[in-house]
Amino acid sequence: MTESNKPVDPDLERILRRKAEFEAPESPERVAERKRNSARCGHVKRKLRAGKRLEGELLEFAISVVDPRTGIPEKLRAGQKLDDYEMHLMFDMYLLHARLA
Repeated sequence: MTESNKPVDPDLERILRRKAEFEAPESPERVAERKRNSARCGHVKRKLRAGKRLEGELLEFAISVVDPRTGIPEKLRAGQKLDDYEMHLMFDMYLLHARLA
Protein backbone atom coordinates (compact mmCIF):
# COMPACT_ATOMS: atom_id res chain seq x y z
CA MET A 1 0.00 0.00 0.00
CA THR A 2 1.18 3.48 -0.81
CA GLU A 3 0.58 6.70 1.02
CA SER A 4 -2.69 7.15 -0.85
CA ASN A 5 -3.80 3.66 0.30
CA LYS A 6 -3.84 2.25 -3.22
CA PRO A 7 -2.51 -1.26 -3.68
CA VAL A 8 0.72 -1.29 -5.69
CA ASP A 9 1.86 -4.12 -7.88
CA PRO A 10 5.08 -5.46 -6.31
CA ASP A 11 6.40 -6.47 -9.74
CA LEU A 12 5.94 -2.93 -11.00
CA GLU A 13 7.81 -1.54 -7.99
CA ARG A 14 10.65 -4.00 -8.59
CA ILE A 15 10.84 -3.06 -12.28
CA LEU A 16 10.90 0.66 -11.50
CA ARG A 17 13.65 0.21 -8.89
CA ARG A 18 15.81 -1.78 -11.33
CA LYS A 19 15.19 0.80 -14.07
CA ALA A 20 16.34 3.60 -11.77
CA GLU A 21 19.50 1.65 -10.92
CA PHE A 22 20.55 1.34 -14.57
CA GLU A 23 19.65 4.81 -15.80
CA ALA A 24 22.43 7.34 -15.45
CA PRO A 25 21.27 10.90 -14.88
CA GLU A 26 21.77 13.16 -17.88
CA SER A 27 24.36 15.88 -17.64
CA PRO A 28 23.10 19.47 -17.79
CA GLU A 29 24.95 19.90 -21.09
CA ARG A 30 23.14 16.91 -22.61
CA VAL A 31 19.77 18.20 -21.39
CA ALA A 32 20.47 21.63 -22.91
CA GLU A 33 21.56 20.06 -26.21
CA ARG A 34 18.42 17.91 -26.35
CA LYS A 35 16.20 20.96 -25.70
CA ARG A 36 18.06 23.00 -28.32
CA ASN A 37 17.60 20.29 -30.96
CA SER A 38 13.94 19.89 -30.06
CA ALA A 39 13.39 23.64 -30.42
CA ARG A 40 15.20 23.67 -33.77
CA CYS A 41 12.98 20.86 -35.02
CA GLY A 42 9.93 22.88 -34.01
CA HIS A 43 11.22 26.00 -35.77
CA VAL A 44 11.94 24.06 -38.98
CA LYS A 45 8.50 22.44 -38.87
CA ARG A 46 6.67 25.76 -38.36
CA LYS A 47 8.59 27.54 -41.12
CA LEU A 48 8.07 24.74 -43.63
CA ARG A 49 4.35 24.52 -42.84
CA ALA A 50 4.05 28.28 -43.34
CA GLY A 51 5.86 28.03 -46.68
CA LYS A 52 8.75 30.21 -45.50
CA ARG A 53 12.34 29.78 -46.63
CA LEU A 54 14.88 28.36 -44.18
CA GLU A 55 18.04 30.42 -43.75
CA GLY A 56 21.32 30.34 -41.87
CA GLU A 57 21.77 27.99 -38.94
CA LEU A 58 18.22 26.65 -39.27
CA LEU A 59 18.82 25.72 -42.91
CA GLU A 60 22.08 23.95 -42.03
CA PHE A 61 20.36 22.04 -39.22
CA ALA A 62 17.53 20.92 -41.51
CA ILE A 63 20.00 19.77 -44.16
CA SER A 64 22.04 17.89 -41.56
CA VAL A 65 19.08 15.70 -40.53
CA VAL A 66 17.86 14.90 -44.06
CA ASP A 67 19.01 12.01 -46.25
CA PRO A 68 20.95 13.68 -49.10
CA ARG A 69 19.72 11.10 -51.62
CA THR A 70 16.13 12.37 -51.40
CA GLY A 71 16.68 15.68 -53.17
CA ILE A 72 15.22 17.56 -50.21
CA PRO A 73 18.49 19.34 -49.31
CA GLU A 74 18.71 20.87 -52.78
CA LYS A 75 15.12 22.12 -52.56
CA LEU A 76 15.76 23.59 -49.10
CA ARG A 77 18.90 25.39 -50.32
CA ALA A 78 17.03 26.77 -53.35
CA GLY A 79 14.07 27.87 -51.21
CA GLN A 80 11.64 25.72 -53.19
CA LYS A 81 8.47 24.33 -51.64
CA LEU A 82 8.49 20.67 -50.71
CA ASP A 83 5.74 18.45 -52.08
CA ASP A 84 3.39 16.58 -49.73
CA TYR A 85 5.50 13.42 -49.64
CA GLU A 86 8.69 15.37 -48.90
CA MET A 87 6.90 17.29 -46.14
CA HIS A 88 5.74 13.97 -44.69
CA LEU A 89 9.33 12.68 -44.74
CA MET A 90 10.60 15.85 -43.04
CA PHE A 91 7.98 15.95 -40.30
CA ASP A 92 7.29 12.31 -39.56
CA MET A 93 10.69 10.82 -40.18
CA TYR A 94 13.70 13.12 -40.21
CA LEU A 95 12.66 15.76 -37.66
CA LEU A 96 11.00 13.22 -35.38
CA HIS A 97 14.12 11.05 -35.31
CA ALA A 98 16.34 14.10 -34.80
CA ARG A 99 14.19 15.16 -31.86
CA LEU A 100 14.27 11.71 -30.26
CA ALA A 101 17.99 11.12 -30.83
